[in-house]
Amino acid sequence: MSYDYWCEKVWDNGALFGIVKTAHPSKYGDKQRMSYQMVNALDINTIDEVLKPMKDYLYQLKTNDEVYFEFLERTANFSNDNEVLLSLCKQNPEFVKSDYFVERRIKNISAYVADVKTGHILQNGDNLVIVGNPYGMLMHAVGEDATQDPTFEHEDGCIQCWTARFNDGEYLAEFRSPFNSRNSLGYMHNVCHEYITKYFDLGKQIIAVNMIETDFQSLNNGLTYWPSAQKCA
Repeated sequence: MSYDYWCEKVWDNGALFGIVKTAHPSKYGDKQRMSYQMVNALDINTIDEVLKPMKDYLYQLKTNDEVYFEFLERTANFSNDNEVLLSLCKQNPEFVKSDYFVERRIKNISAYVADVKTGHILQNGDNLVIVGNPYGMLMHAVGEDATQDPTFEHEDGCIQCWTARFNDGEYLAEFRSPFNSRNSLGYMHNVCHEYITKYFDLGKQIIAVNMIETDFQSLNNGLTYWPSAQKCA
């Protein structure tokens, strides 16, 4: 049996335990792409604000050559001519004024707008790796009561968290990924306690969440995956 074979290899390797997960920033820089499920879960009155960063980016694609060059580089693949366009512009900067370049730019942006209309909206957010009450686990490791974790407090209507990806004190919208229903949409309060920064180096791609006496895990289906944290006004 393949499972028995796998078990043998585990024991042959000393039954070592590890987490196979890397925390890396979005390929969109300080933005992350939403899905139509996320957009559909939002209040219709918030959509204008949600769309503003995307509208600003589309305007820059049309008017800022450097932003458009970055777009071409990020979306280049074997089936398009992005690398050719970039090479021609590097060889001769005046190529951006040619009819061919202008036409390709219009078509590329039009195709991108069509993709945005499917719900792929750029937003100030990222996929973050979750750790639940890291200081509480540290307390448990030395025989103290983890439920008395001082780094987070109970708040009505939201759950406290901490990530350096956003500013201290900000309120965040949290989406389980993959996002399958409004039940997996959370409201977070980003608060930094001195013990977190003193004892842990979490970086910007990890989010610590208060899971003591909160329904965070239930809301996110046991947290099989990690959420996207979107800045919430």
